[in-house]
Amino acid sequence: MRTIFGGMLLTGLLCSLSPTLAQDEKTPKRFSPKGGDWSAAFPGEVKTIKQSLMGIDLTMCAVETADGAYLVSINEMPFDVADLEADEIQTRLKAARDGAVTASKAKLISDRKIKLGNKHPGLELRATIKQPAEGLIRQRIYLVGNKMYQIMVLGKEEVADSDEATKFLNSLELKKK
Repeated sequence: MRTIFGGMLLTGLLCSLSPTLAQDEKTPKRFSPKGGDWSAAFPGEVKTIKQSLMGIDLTMCAVETADGAYLVSINEMPFDVADLEADEIQTRLKAARDGAVTASKAKLISDRKIKLGNKHPGLELRATIKQPAEGLIRQRIYLVGNKMYQIMVLGKEEVADSDEATKFLNSLELKKK
């Protein structure tokens, strides 16, 4: 489960980002991928990457800056959160957290339970990284229906801990159906 829910996310995304994405931070602009059910305020031009890994379709959207990256990923899951007990939801969120930490060779600093829109269960984490450079990951993972949404900022500590990073993490919104 770890590999599916988080382990490949960071590794796959970081490996597939082009160096041409690097740019100066700009005023955040709300972005939603074509046909997407979410939006977030990214600080620059977004690159969207779609891939299928182990039968799971992933959509990753990212902006890379000189000192960090802003990322959102969405993947469908083989279950619906509505069918799970509260403890199973937490188990799945922790598996995603552990997968992301392991894949990025990070060290978990902290985590806490959160909700998206006061409704959807989530987990927020902070972890230190050594690769590709020493820094910090701030990540939020949410389970909504049969999807997992992950929004994160990684990079130098001053980038990941900035007000801009917090605004980005707070900017994830689901479109009303």
